[in-house]
Amino acid sequence: MVVQKDLDDERLRYQNLLKEFSRMEQRYDNLQEEVTLKRGHRRNPSIQSSLESDSNYPSISTSEVGDTEDAIQMVEDEDKFQFGKTKIFFRAGQVAYLEKLRADKFRSACIKIQKTVRGWLQRIRYRRVRRSAVLLQRYGRGYMARR
Repeated sequence: MVVQKDLDDERLRYQNLLKEFSRMEQRYDNLQEEVTLKRGHRRNPSIQSSLESDSNYPSISTSEVGDTEDAIQMVEDEDKFQFGKTKIFFRAGQVAYLEKLRADKFRSACIKIQKTVRGWLQRIRYRRVRRSAVLLQRYGRGYMARR
């Protein structure tokens, strides 16, 4: 029962890590699309606001970064960003800084997944070897007792 509970906990942890990985991947895709649109590949330039057209402020939608407060906490200096009605606009270099933070989190999530899977596989291997050793000892002791 304890082994089954441990396996269920591990399984749940893997599922949560995979959900986090998927969410980060979606954020990256959204960010990449926003950057492509910002570079002049807009579908309808007539709806572009004056802040969006300012080249000093590449924009990231608040839904892409997550919660607004999270985005603001990542950027230390208050003159490095500006709020629009539906977006946050960052000065040059801040998007790269946020992208670096995203890559660091992505890397640490990958490492966490790898170490968890490797540990899980080694625990399974250890249990199998231990079970085999106990079985051999049991048969050996039974043989010695019958002699």
